[in-house]
Amino acid sequence: MEDDGLVRASTEALLSQWGVLFDSAASFEEYEAIIGNIERFPDLIITDFRLRDAKTAREVAMLGAAKLGRPCPCLVVTGEPAASIVQLACEQDVLSKPVSPADLRRGILGLLPHECTATA
Repeated sequence: MEDDGLVRASTEALLSQWGVLFDSAASFEEYEAIIGNIERFPDLIITDFRLRDAKTAREVAMLGAAKLGRPCPCLVVTGEPAASIVQLACEQDVLSKPVSPADLRRGILGLLPHECTATA
């Protein structure tokens, strides 16, 4: 989930290039609708830390766990100093913006189950 349109579009382009199936949300409300109607358990949630309407990655992770019935790995990508948000982001991995494609790929692969990364 990313509320900055340019960052979201760039990330979507990378994920598409890598052959990743994904849903994308520009707001917490869009994310809530997606997670409420999702047909399969996601391998990973990628989210910005601070979102509009005073929402954070913590709310993203908590809603995901509530709707999915169990926690889903989250990769938090943020422009805020990582040290200041680690406690607030639950126990999720954090990447600091700007994130290179290689760092994003490493972050994603580091959170995926082994059977998903065997062919990546």
